[in-house]
Amino acid sequence: MNLLLSIWRVPLVVIAFLLPAVPGAELQEQEPPKKAVYLEIAVVGKADHGQKSFSTAEVKEFFKLDKRFWPDHSRVVLFQRPASSTIQELMLKHVYGTSESHLRKHFVSLLNKGKVQAIPSVVPKDSLLKRLILHKGGSLAVMEAGKVPEGLHVFPIDGKKPGEKGYPLRFEVEPATTE
Repeated sequence: MNLLLSIWRVPLVVIAFLLPAVPGAELQEQEPPKKAVYLEIAVVGKADHGQKSFSTAEVKEFFKLDKRFWPDHSRVVLFQRPASSTIQELMLKHVYGTSESHLRKHFVSLLNKGKVQAIPSVVPKDSLLKRLILHKGGSLAVMEAGKVPEGLHVFPIDGKKPGEKGYPLRFEVEPATTE
């Protein structure tokens, strides 16, 4: 009986240490749940071509250059983002529905058939993109909605602007990938 009483005096930590390990019962540090991060892509240009907004289908038509003229009959000049950018990756997946190499082939095919005058230029910086849009008639491009500089028109899509509930170009991204 004295032995039993002395065992009760042993600190619980020692008893827990002496217990056999149960597989899978280790205490693991759990990472806090990651907060969802969203990136909204704004379709930008100048609003002086008779086009005030787009439907989702029109965004796809314009960016694939299946539709090459504005309502006022001026030619669309499309600018793209670098292939390695998060914005271009999202555009490839959700708007173009293809890979970068297939998209290039599509544009080359349009060029060879004489349907376009040039393959869209790749513009890496927002500041350069703004200058090109303001100085090159018919320009159309995309950029991160929160970084659109003053002077550019953000086209509503399906009647929604970036930041509004239901905006169609809002995508969940990994926290480290926002640019």
